[in-house]
Amino acid sequence: MLFGKIQKFDEVSGKGIIKPENGNAELHFEKSAVNWGDATTPKTDRRLSYEVGKNDAGADCAVKLQPA
Repeated sequence: MLFGKIQKFDEVSGKGIIKPENGNAELHFEKSAVNWGDATTPKTDRRLSYEVGKNDAGADCAVKLQPA
């Protein structure tokens, strides 16, 4: 399990960027990858756990995001 903080999130597009705590490159994510029970919009600086997956274009992205 990896950890990071949301750098930014665009509510209109439903896309954001997470900055990993391990110093790796930033990863993009989509709101559909957020796995918490409420309808809370992802907020900047929120700490999350996540896994690395692939998007439709085959690039790395953050998936299975959960509050940490």
